Amino acid sequence: MSIMNDNDCYVYCLLDSSKPGIYKYSGLDFQFDYEPFYIGKGKGKRLFVHELDVLTGKEKNVLKRNRIQNIISSGKFVISCFLTENLSCKRALKLEVRFIKQIGRIITGDGPLTNLTEGGEGFDSETCSRICKRSLENGTHPFLSDKIRKMTSDRMLEKVSKNKHPFQDPAIRKLTTESTKDILTERNKRQLEDGTHIFLNKEFRDKDLERFRNGTHALQRPQTKEACRVSREDALAKGIHAFQNPVNITNTIKRTIQRNKEELENGKHPFQRADFYSKRKEKNDLKLKQKYEHMMPYVNTIKQWLKEGWTLNAICDKITKMKISPLKWYHQKLKRFLDSITMLNA
Repeated sequence: MSIMNDNDCYVYCLLDSSKPGIYKYSGLDFQFDYEPFYIGKGKGKRLFVHELDVLTGKEKNVLKRNRIQNIISSGKFVISCFLTENLSCKRALKLEVRFIKQIGRIITGDGPLTNLTEGGEGFDSETCSRICKRSLENGTHPFLSDKIRKMTSDRMLEKVSKNKHPFQDPAIRKLTTESTKDILTERNKRQLEDGTHIFLNKEFRDKDLERFRNGTHALQRPQTKEACRVSREDALAKGIHAFQNPVNITNTIKRTIQRNKEELENGKHPFQRADFYSKRKEKNDLKLKQKYEHMMPYVNTIKQWLKEGWTLNAICDKITKMKISPLKWYHQKLKRFLDSITMLNA
């Protein structure tokens, strides 16, 4: 009897025990008591090995891995259940495709499932890479969607604020070994060399830049800044901040020098732009106005003192007695202010 005719296959579902409720989907004659996040086809003990794959670093599906890590870090567990049993392999694959389509996937934006494919073929890294590359090229990748990016960012910030992010769990952080870092570094280098890295995608860069200009970038949110500040202070207090490592500082300086050389050779350095100095002057003038804004009511008075021949020491003492500034103005600072009076009063 061929493998395709063996009736030892089944279709199963993984449920998130941290999200109880009534989950109904059109076309299905049953409902879930917890949110489903993965549909699969298997044999034997296949449906029980997903958590083990995550803990041992064997899980390749990033969406499913992150979901299981979140469940474990929240103190909950993954619920594994059979949807249909005693099926032939061919029948199980067809039902897998049907269930995935009816419930919907995160990657297509129509459901909660972390499946990377439509089913019927299983998962492999080559298939995942091909799908991701094609979706990036045609602009349908979920990471290019502002809605999904904001949803993911908000969810991450909420977990970080509650100390429930997977990377805040020491047991999960150990999963990121040095070998994994080396693999990621090599992959990034290879993608940068062959031009397939996401940072080289013009549409991605344009959207990222547009978010910065509009002030809607995730890095510009108060929650993100606060989380970064707390993380930075914690790392500095423990002596593990990257800037406290002489090797990292040296490498950063080398990369900066190399980047500046390349930009100068290619004529792309900011200093080589025609409008660089004019924009820089406008920016500095604006900062100067804001910096000395509290002195504006006294500009005409100081001008009169200068006409009367007052010395810098006399003006400095007078300003100190007037309590314009809580600190004593040094001569250099006062002179910069006096030099800028004409510009400020223009």
